[in-house]
Amino acid sequence: MYQLLRFAALALGLASASCQLLAGIETREADPLADGCILPQPVAGSGKVRLAHLLPTKDRVDVCVRATGSPAWGRPVLRASGRDLNNICGGGLSYEKVTTPFRVAPGKTDVKIIAAGSTCAAQALAEKSGIEVGTDLVITLAYMGGGDIAPTIFALPEAPRPTDLQQNRKNRFVNAIPGMALQFGVGTGDKLPTSISAAKFNNRALEFGQVPSKDERGTLNFNFDDYGYLTIVGTELSCVAAQRGNDRALFLAKVGIVGNVTLFAIGDPAGQFPIRGLLCRDGEPDPSDQTGATANCTASELESFSIDVFNAGLYGAYAAVESARAAEVIKQLASRGASTDLMCVSELARHEGMDLPDEQKEWTQEKLIALAQEVPDGFRHFAQAKVNLDSMITDPNDQQGNTPAPPGRMPCDASVDPALVEAAYSCLETNCSTTGNAKGVTQGGTTCYGSKCAGVLAPLLYGDTPEKRQCYNCMLLNGLSYKSWEKNREICATDSRRPYGFDGQTTSVLLSKLPLLEIDQYILSSTVFRRTAVYAKLQYEGDKTLDVYCVHAPPVLGAQVAYTGPYANGASLDDGSAWFEEQIWGIRNFANWVKTKSEGRPALILGDFSSSKEAVDANQMVIVGPDNLPIVGNVNPQTITIMQTEFTEAFPESTPAQPYTPQCTRCPADRTMGLTNPYNTGFLTPQWTLRVYIKDKWFENPAVSAGLFFDRLDAVTINHPTFGLVGPLSDTFGYNVRIRRP
Repeated sequence: MYQLLRFAALALGLASASCQLLAGIETREADPLADGCILPQPVAGSGKVRLAHLLPTKDRVDVCVRATGSPAWGRPVLRASGRDLNNICGGGLSYEKVTTPFRVAPGKTDVKIIAAGSTCAAQALAEKSGIEVGTDLVITLAYMGGGDIAPTIFALPEAPRPTDLQQNRKNRFVNAIPGMALQFGVGTGDKLPTSISAAKFNNRALEFGQVPSKDERGTLNFNFDDYGYLTIVGTELSCVAAQRGNDRALFLAKVGIVGNVTLFAIGDPAGQFPIRGLLCRDGEPDPSDQTGATANCTASELESFSIDVFNAGLYGAYAAVESARAAEVIKQLASRGASTDLMCVSELARHEGMDLPDEQKEWTQEKLIALAQEVPDGFRHFAQAKVNLDSMITDPNDQQGNTPAPPGRMPCDASVDPALVEAAYSCLETNCSTTGNAKGVTQGGTTCYGSKCAGVLAPLLYGDTPEKRQCYNCMLLNGLSYKSWEKNREICATDSRRPYGFDGQTTSVLLSKLPLLEIDQYILSSTVFRRTAVYAKLQYEGDKTLDVYCVHAPPVLGAQVAYTGPYANGASLDDGSAWFEEQIWGIRNFANWVKTKSEGRPALILGDFSSSKEAVDANQMVIVGPDNLPIVGNVNPQTITIMQTEFTEAFPESTPAQPYTPQCTRCPADRTMGLTNPYNTGFLTPQWTLRVYIKDKWFENPAVSAGLFFDRLDAVTINHPTFGLVGPLSDTFGYNVRIRRP
């Protein structure tokens, strides 16, 4: 019964098609073909062709085929093979995609490229007549062009698969870049940037549309066949292409597979489509395409900067299991230089010269810099902001345009009830000290403060005067900075400067493989913790430079830390709103500084923005996870909005073929579905805090890829009663973006 229905449907389809052709029309609605994507399968005695879309354009295409001399084209091959818009049949073939071979009649053949969704009555985008199609070889129909070259079809016969030794392969090189003459060869290195070595596959540069001729020998006396292939042992080679007269590699593709492979050079030198290699395993389907309709082709990596942003989570006694993590964090950050170009690290609060416990003297920024410079091919350059308790905020005015006056008093002076101060210190020195007295430093972290001394600290934290809250903050900041309790008392009773954690020094540092020139700094308006941005010109490829910023936004500390700064902008001091206002103001001023500092020049802005905003798709719909909740949520989203308004967020374009979904970098400990981090027990909202922005983007979308690193949950042994035996390196996962070089 099923077969009868199939035959009936087929007959109906043929009849319908005939009527449409007689009427000179074809309508999509009348197409009876089922969903899916099944190309006409080659059989014994049939011809075999495949379509390669190598024309740099966002337009998708279909193909019409007919025997030369025939008056009718029939139906477009892809459209006739299925209507599902999510694959090449219904949606059309996009740039950089190649079909698997499909069946055509042998003999002289005409081919016509049309816009996807059209009928064969549509105007041709490109057309070629009289192509010889035999029964033995596959013909690649390469749709190419661009610039001053009109869209063109090149018919490229494919060689039979090697039959001598299975460990051998046949390589073919095709130049699909208009206006360039290319030499293919082996690179001097295995990653970009690199140069073409003396081992060249072709002595005569290939012009647009050419493959090597049979009399080509290259520099190593290669033998090319009639179809432009050479046979070589199937070991991995770093194949590159260079423009005639220039040794600099335009792209690098690692070729290490057996069988027939074609390396197409594709792209538009003057447009938004980058020059790269497209390596195809001739005749093999893409394993990720369930329809089997597209070939196994891989685009080469673009020449790009690999950029890391990471929050080390080493910010004193408030941080989770610092002592168990710190040494490994420093080690792993240093080794990261072997695999990335640029890293902006925040929450690395300690510096050489600070009065620290002995073990913590190995957790400094300077120790990281020294270790990083020992790593082969690692970070050799760095930039730090130079700040202390005396440093002035770069743009000190508040939201009303007034310049706040300095405190003018000691935090715990006589205006604060001495009995309250003494009760607080006595409890902390007895219960939260390494020595059980004033000579020791914090033990048990700030958890000890809350569990042992909450009763005596509360009158200061929630005090009815600003002076009480300022006294509390001074105790807290010097305590979590591991000052001895004796020193803590002294500072809060005698130092009238505004208190900051870790002596007001910067918590962020910029590390680079490439030279950093003209280093400058910006001090943001912040309270409690010093927040800075460091600026440098990144020098690359000789004398090229690119402005780079590494910033750490002012913190959002909720109601657990009293707000005592001058940037509340009228917001409540009790519910965390004041911290939001301070952060927004600091980032707004920072963004203005970037625009002024880099006026007329592009720039990269890397940082921890201590805030998050829901991610949206191309239709501005909030992206949700499997639990139907936002995959990243809102925490003071106005901060992110400022950056998104002034600059371009750097993450790759999401397409059906290569979807990209942001993930939280600061993830909650408890979550029904999605990423978690055991250290973050104090909140439920997944946050995307680490971000990269571009000023004056140099391509439509310079971002190549983005993803997390240092996200293993078993990266370090911690042996903690709450967090478990093992845990991640930090309470924040790292964020990496690859960005095409200007």
